[in-house]
Amino acid sequence: MAKTKREFRSQKSYDAERISRDLVGPFLHSRGITVLKEHRVKAGPGESQILDARLPDGRAVRMRVRLCWRRDPGHVAARRYSALQLRPNTIGGDWEKTLRDVADRDAREGISHTLAFQRDGEDVPFAALLPSDALPAIWDAQRATSARLVERGELGRMRANHTTNGNSPTLWLQDDRHEAAAQVADVLWNWPGVITLARQSTPLPAKLPGSTTQRLLADAPAAAERSDRAGPPRAIATYVARLAYNSLGWRRPASATEVSEAGDTYRNEHGFGHEDWLFRDEWQIDGWRYGFVQGVNKSRKKLLEAGEAFDLRLFTMPGAGDRRAVAEIREVECLTDELAAEAVSVHEQLGWLDIMRREVAEAGGRPEALDGSAYAPFIFNLRYRLENLRMLDDSQPLPPDDPIHNIKRYSLCQANGAMERARRPWRGRAGTTGLAVGGDVHRKVAAGWVVCSPEHRRMQVKLLELLQQRYPDAESITLEEDFVDAIVRTADETLIFEVKSDLNPLSVLRQALGQLLEYAYHPRRSHRARIRLVVVGRRALSGDDEAYFETVRSRFGLPIDYWVVPV
Repeated sequence: MAKTKREFRSQKSYDAERISRDLVGPFLHSRGITVLKEHRVKAGPGESQILDARLPDGRAVRMRVRLCWRRDPGHVAARRYSALQLRPNTIGGDWEKTLRDVADRDAREGISHTLAFQRDGEDVPFAALLPSDALPAIWDAQRATSARLVERGELGRMRANHTTNGNSPTLWLQDDRHEAAAQVADVLWNWPGVITLARQSTPLPAKLPGSTTQRLLADAPAAAERSDRAGPPRAIATYVARLAYNSLGWRRPASATEVSEAGDTYRNEHGFGHEDWLFRDEWQIDGWRYGFVQGVNKSRKKLLEAGEAFDLRLFTMPGAGDRRAVAEIREVECLTDELAAEAVSVHEQLGWLDIMRREVAEAGGRPEALDGSAYAPFIFNLRYRLENLRMLDDSQPLPPDDPIHNIKRYSLCQANGAMERARRPWRGRAGTTGLAVGGDVHRKVAAGWVVCSPEHRRMQVKLLELLQQRYPDAESITLEEDFVDAIVRTADETLIFEVKSDLNPLSVLRQALGQLLEYAYHPRRSHRARIRLVVVGRRALSGDDEAYFETVRSRFGLPIDYWVVPV
């Protein structure tokens, strides 16, 4: 008996496709995107869909709608992944040629973006606008990431590459089947120029009780925005560490007559400690203060493996049983070997290291020890921004019941409530009976130097390469014009980029937003074309940080994006 040929797609699949395409317009409306015109072309039982639309920032786009794999309501496991095929098959088995053809076809048809759209019942858990000219690069980066994870055995028994699904080039928006597999989807979400419209950290049920598509999108956009964030914010660990006592406020070494330690210590041997310049606030590199804490030195491997910023509380022991609060620093970063070596090099070039050597000699110490590596590989192992430093009141001992009394050694310990009651010192200011008329008024500011950090420069170099690829027809691409990190001028718009090298994305936003607004809108600045602002950080936004960014962008109507340029 002849076998009946199996259908490539069932009628149920085509019906689901129609429902998904009908949902696209209302969904985009809920995200503040105006659909100006829709083009649907029948292709057998199925159809293609192209939309002309206007983004909330006023940009006109033309998008091809590509639907992700259909989710069967009875298939719970399907909610753990989301992907879409760019073509049903390759051109002669040539993956690169196939991807170029996909991008070239969009270019010929004037399509600027691909809308990746995943429907799950009446919910839209994933949706993203992808620059069409970036599709080959995104696919290639996802392929490389998947290959690396397979090679390391981090995907269990999985051996096939995510992106080469049979003979179909595939992009991934989600893969929660293995913990490491999420890195493949992260490539897409973190790609410069990708606009996140919906990204849920936990898939919702296929149908919300008592709701309809229109009600979900029209009546509860705020709730939808909150649920679309990429996950919880990164938790910042809080540690405490002991500082060797310094009678000069850790701005320079004190002499042995002013500071003494019991036992065979580094300070007694060399007459100073690497921590002696920790609060030398006039020495800054691109807003960073570089320093050293022995507790960080002992835990450096663990901190670098974690790769996250941390809060640090510092105390000193001027006498037996006496613990004094010194300072609290938020969002401290542990330095890699490369960053530490570069920091030493910049200090040497600016003459600061010579000053340190001279001050060690003046204190009766051995300045040559600054160039050694037996005690620590580098004289710097951390950095922080001065606005994150809070000096504490060291005039009184911490109370006897403070958990800080459990710590004696120069190690990095979990805070566990230590120094919670430490207070800031009261710093008054002498008054005056009158003000001089005319003349200049000078006030000391913390930042005595403005110097670009090495990784900031590397980020700019990578950004420049990316911009030259993305905007080959730009009228100009410049760096450091009028102090702006990067400016791209095209026939239609001016893109202004501000680069920040902080690990914490919220710190990146906090510092970059004000500068971008000034560069774009201050009266002394002038731009002839429509403005677009871009914050550039090392880490992707997630959780509450991403929700905050989206709120700022939508509530104030700012034409602003966030790009990730890792170093």
